[in-house]
Amino acid sequence: MTKQEIYDKVCKHLAKQKTRATVLGSCAYRTDDGKKCAVGCLIPYHVWRKEVGANNTGVGLDALCEESPWAKKNFGRNLNLLTELQNAHDSDLSDAQGLRENLRDIAKCYRIKPGAEQAIKVWNP
Repeated sequence: MTKQEIYDKVCKHLAKQKTRATVLGSCAYRTDDGKKCAVGCLIPYHVWRKEVGANNTGVGLDALCEESPWAKKNFGRNLNLLTELQNAHDSDLSDAQGLRENLRDIAKCYRIKPGAEQAIKVWNP
């Protein structure tokens, strides 16, 4: 995926989900009730079940790429962007406007065309 495709997909996912993905208060790639973080939404279910599943919380992207051949292949060249998108999802305790601004800043930094973040109307950290 290109940086633009990643950004657009993550923004669309966050707009639909409207909240963070957490397990026992910790951010998680996926939750039992179907929520996904900004990076978790990019991992296909079959890969999740086979390569990631148990390493759901507290595992950084570097470690995920070490443990999952799929993640290394698909995320390796975009680790910095993915880390920033993940941090925006995990750490931004503001409202929808604050999250959109954070995402626009990320887009600017990576020379990505902003706009997809405008779909985020509600954000419940």
